[in-house]
Amino acid sequence: MLDDKYIALLDDYLDGNLNQEEADKLLSEINSNPDLKELLDILAFSRESIRMSGHKETVNKIYREFEKKQSNQSPKGKVVKFKPFGWVIGIAATMTLLLVGNYWVQNLPDSLYQEKYITYEIPTMRSDGDEEKILETHFKNKSWDSVTKGVSIEEPDRKILFLAAVSYFELGDDTNAILYLNKLKEINADSQEKLFEDEIDYYLFLSYLKSENYEAAKSTMAQIVSNPKHTYHGSFGIDDRIKIFALDLFKP
Repeated sequence: MLDDKYIALLDDYLDGNLNQEEADKLLSEINSNPDLKELLDILAFSRESIRMSGHKETVNKIYREFEKKQSNQSPKGKVVKFKPFGWVIGIAATMTLLLVGNYWVQNLPDSLYQEKYITYEIPTMRSDGDEEKILETHFKNKSWDSVTKGVSIEEPDRKILFLAAVSYFELGDDTNAILYLNKLKEINADSQEKLFEDEIDYYLFLSYLKSENYEAAKSTMAQIVSNPKHTYHGSFGIDDRIKIFALDLFKP
């Protein structure tokens, strides 16, 4: 179990006050202890947030709602035990300070999107036909319009459909990106072989975020985080979950 000594130790690490041996030892422990890594994320994020101004009552509201939501998502009959540190609530509240300022609320979606954005790279594999080869070439050349114009939502080839979905995403057409990605989820649900499952989830999260559908983005993130085998499981920390929660809470 973590105790208060780790706060000072992690603070020293973030301040650069540890020597190389101490830092290496701490990093090794962080890599093997998910709770310690989460605490590091919280402390690092709180340092960023403390530079922003906010209102204590609003901050407390965010945390109370976040805590309530986490409790409601736990299985029935299971007692939810939050980490027994009074400072966790304080840190979590401090973290959310930056979420209530007008500047931050307005710019958080873009900054979160930029942090999580990745370019899809087509893996080296045999193409099944001329149409697929042509679309792959257009995709690699970032000719997004050339990819999307020839692909119907009823396209049965999931690889072609996925390339079209990502191309719509790159064009900023979130509506069609979400439409095509959800179509792929439907096809996968009825198929024994699942294709692009993890990529579909991740690009749905990004598309929901860009289109300001924060509730759907939050739900998709939770689905990814809850699956340790998901390719993008490690892409989201506690800070990301609080950010998206606050965006959903304070959406216009």
